[in-house]
Amino acid sequence: MRVALIDPSYRHEGRLMKFRRVGYFPLTLPRLAACFPPDITPELLYEKCHDVNPATGPAYDLVLFAIMGANLAHAIELSAGYRARGIKTVVGGFATQAFFDMCRSGFDSVVLGDGEEVIPRMIDDFRAGRLASMYENPAPSIERLPVPRYDLVPQDVVGNIIPIEASRGCPNACDFCSVTLQYQRTFRKRAPDEVLRDFDAARAVFGRRVYYFTDPNFTADLAHAKTILRGLIGKNILWLASVDVHPLADDEFLSLARRSGCFNLQIGFETLSPHELEESGKGFAARTDYPALIRRAHSFGIPVTALMMVGFDSDTPATFGRMQHFAEKNHLSFVVTHPLIPIPGTPLHEKLSRQKRLKEIDPADANGLYISFLPKHFTESELLECYWRFSTRMQSLRSIVRRFLWPGVFRNPIAYLIMLLTNFAARSVIARRLPPGAYE
Repeated sequence: MRVALIDPSYRHEGRLMKFRRVGYFPLTLPRLAACFPPDITPELLYEKCHDVNPATGPAYDLVLFAIMGANLAHAIELSAGYRARGIKTVVGGFATQAFFDMCRSGFDSVVLGDGEEVIPRMIDDFRAGRLASMYENPAPSIERLPVPRYDLVPQDVVGNIIPIEASRGCPNACDFCSVTLQYQRTFRKRAPDEVLRDFDAARAVFGRRVYYFTDPNFTADLAHAKTILRGLIGKNILWLASVDVHPLADDEFLSLARRSGCFNLQIGFETLSPHELEESGKGFAARTDYPALIRRAHSFGIPVTALMMVGFDSDTPATFGRMQHFAEKNHLSFVVTHPLIPIPGTPLHEKLSRQKRLKEIDPADANGLYISFLPKHFTESELLECYWRFSTRMQSLRSIVRRFLWPGVFRNPIAYLIMLLTNFAARSVIARRLPPGAYE
């Protein structure tokens, strides 16, 4: 039985996005590949780096797609090509719930939730000729998962960073978040020894030193995160992760992070407006002192990346200047920004729908740059142009110097050098006006 697992690319301004390799490949494919019966070795295809042609490619028995958003539209195109040849197709991923009707019509089967436990049942059903139109497994335990099939990841897609997973979901209730939509505030963690086992397996296959925790919120259970970090001390690796503001107030975590090789923490600051944080379900962040927490991380030699959005109701053109001042004054090593995205099914989407401020969105446009709602103080084009001007200013030499020319960089020169190089690499993404996903 021949099976393909495909991570589809997406179109930007009519062109299919292609890269020589990706900084960190999505972990979903090798994670799912490990769950197939022993007699099936699926082929992993990352379309950003590989050509996928349903009409002339291999005659697979079954093709599975892992989607996130904008790549759903292209996955439907690919699925149509395979189905025309009588090949069954399956889709799963974060966008399936938000665009369920499109998935149901574009594929033979839709997976809602996590796929690991679904795979064996799906293969049995397929072999018996009774592939179901839908499989649901919203939030199962993620303990005792097999080691991802890192050996199946084509070496030509592997960049400098290797993905590792310690948990799924997030207990926070941010009203714009696709993770909350997918998992309904559930938070599941993997046994620390299994996470460390995956580190060793990845190191054996790829020989890399740099790793990225794919968790939406690596420190949602701080004790769990600390246990993992204790196990990483002495392994001579470097790592980064996305966290909320809480761990920046915990000296033990920051010490363990530094000693275990942390070179960057990505913090979901979202906005500098306490009111918008309260409105968005992030009241815990609205009551914190961002600059003080950033200084605390810096005191341990850990650079901080700010993850932020623009287009909140209180945002005006002056907001972008305040964000730049905040980033430079607090020596943020990197700022990842994108327009606010009201994802179907989230409370934000429902609120804007009630206010009759939503625009119809095609998943093909869901690449992080399409303004799918009516902002309060901008036209859609004005908001996008302000976003690009801000992004350009943040990657200017002047801003980079202001953020990096300070004594704190000597507390962890390697980490700050990595982040400095990241800024210079991002300049090409901004100059070409590519979607935020191109940062990978």
